[in-house]
Amino acid sequence: MNEERIQAYLNLIDTLLNCPGGTEPEVLDSHPELIDEDLVQIMKQVAVMRAENGEANADWLQNQAAQIASAIGKPKLAATPAAYNDFLQEVLRITSDSNGNRQVIYPLLKNNLDKLDNFFAHRLRSWAATTLADAELPQAQNIAAVIFTFSNLMQEFPLGNRASNLEIAITGYEIALTVRTPKDFPTDWAATQNNLATAYSDRIRGDRAENLEQAI
Repeated sequence: MNEERIQAYLNLIDTLLNCPGGTEPEVLDSHPELIDEDLVQIMKQVAVMRAENGEANADWLQNQAAQIASAIGKPKLAATPAAYNDFLQEVLRITSDSNGNRQVIYPLLKNNLDKLDNFFAHRLRSWAATTLADAELPQAQNIAAVIFTFSNLMQEFPLGNRASNLEIAITGYEIALTVRTPKDFPTDWAATQNNLATAYSDRIRGDRAENLEQAI
């Protein structure tokens, strides 16, 4: 995918974001040469960036990507924001109920590879920030423990996209550290820092030197 085509995708996405409501089909119909799997992937990436920057329409754009994915016959890419939320709740519940049993959790992850991406990492961070803000310390500690266990599982999960798996694991460890402070939980803090360092040393995305500095 060359830079010219990427820019064409971005221009189309910008047009969709700014067109009057209800005219999206006409916009898409006027650019049939751009309606493909690469457009879906870039729409998902833009949705993640908009969500992380607090910009509007991130969920709307993710839904549009899902609809386009379905229309071009690639349902595996059609996960909606609601589907991400449902999967997040399910995987954390099962992680807790099974005490991190790989034989229970890995089949669930295998059946949801389409959701193990940056958008899921963002959803995890957003959900945790909201949930932990209202939690008493014992409950927050339990939530952090579940997320830590899930992050361990993601770090070692052999299927899917390795880079995305590590990003999700890193996100989870960073969330856990907001509760597992060196003052309140020194042993848990040290264990989480150790795993986070390993994840950064293995990280595929980002600058290699910066990742190693983070690991150190």
